[in-house]
Amino acid sequence: MNRLSSPFLLILIAGITLLTVEGQICSEDLGQCGGDCGPRCTSQHPGGIGNCDINSTCKCFYVCKPAPKLKTCEVGMGIYLSGCLNDKCNADCAAKYPGDQDGHGYCYTLPPYQSCHCLYLCYDQ
Repeated sequence: MNRLSSPFLLILIAGITLLTVEGQICSEDLGQCGGDCGPRCTSQHPGGIGNCDINSTCKCFYVCKPAPKLKTCEVGMGIYLSGCLNDKCNADCAAKYPGDQDGHGYCYTLPPYQSCHCLYLCYDQ
C-alpha cells in the first residue's frame, strides 16, 4: 500500500485550505494519472490543484460556486391612473413573472395614487 509522505500531505491540505477561503471545494476525476495531472486540472479549472490518488487516478480539486439562493423580490409596476384592482394587478404580475417565478401582485395606495406591486421568486446574486 502506498502512503503519502507527510510533507506532501501537509502541502495538499494547505492548498485546499487556501481554496476554501473563496468558496466550496469541488473535485473531479480526470482519469488515469500521468505526468500531467496538475496541468490537466488547471486547464479545466484555473487555480485548481491536481493530485494523483492512491489508485493512480488524477483528482482535480477546485473552488466551485455555491448554488444561488432563492428569495422573494418585489418591484413596482407603476401608477395605475384609473385605479388599481387586485385582480388586474395580480394578472399583470403573473404575466410579467410567469411559471417558476410565481409572480403575484397587490395594490398599494398612497393617496391620491394607486400602484401595483409584484412579488416574485428571484436568485440572490
